[in-house]
Amino acid sequence: MKKISILFVLGYLFIGCGSVVSNVTVFHDLKSNHGFKYTFDNSDDSLESRAYKQKIKQELLKYNIKENPNAKILVEFDYDIDEGKRRVVSRPVVGLVYNNNFFRSRKCGGKGRGRGGRRSGFNLNYSYQFLGNSLESYREYRRVVSLKMFNKNTNKYIYEARAVSKGSSEEILNVIDEMIQALFVNFPGVSGTTRRVSISSDNYNSL
Repeated sequence: MKKISILFVLGYLFIGCGSVVSNVTVFHDLKSNHGFKYTFDNSDDSLESRAYKQKIKQELLKYNIKENPNAKILVEFDYDIDEGKRRVVSRPVVGLVYNNNFFRSRKCGGKGRGRGGRRSGFNLNYSYQFLGNSLESYREYRRVVSLKMFNKNTNKYIYEARAVSKGSSEEILNVIDEMIQALFVNFPGVSGTTRRVSISSDNYNSL
């Protein structure tokens, strides 16, 4: 019997959706999370900033918090991403192993043509096997989205929140939707705490 093994090394394929994981830190002095009005700080009036503010506006509406240009609550919004740091990770490698077994046998019994003789062939089977680990390097970026609410009457902040995520995407545009959503999970949250929030994403580049 002869055995032939063919190895196919398989890498990791990221198919479908992933998640953006943010650490959300909150401090606030809000008595209620429903019904008050606000206006945006427009010191940054770029098209990019305006697009992100629309997403914040949608999240605030879920709590019946509405925009009003004459409101006493000023909402400040900021975002940032660093230059990234090189990381090295070890990943397992899985192989698809084919076993090709040649056999020869003799068939006995029976008389006449075609009733006996020898026959031969191959048995083909395969299995996945762990082959070891490979080292991969990538650049990891730290993304930060912050949101503050300032009471113009008392001249004091009443809400401060920050979402921080890390990943291989160098464009904050790829993750900012999920990070803004993370800020408003169980809004306003418990003051003086940090919680881990995972938001699913269909965007492969958001990992």
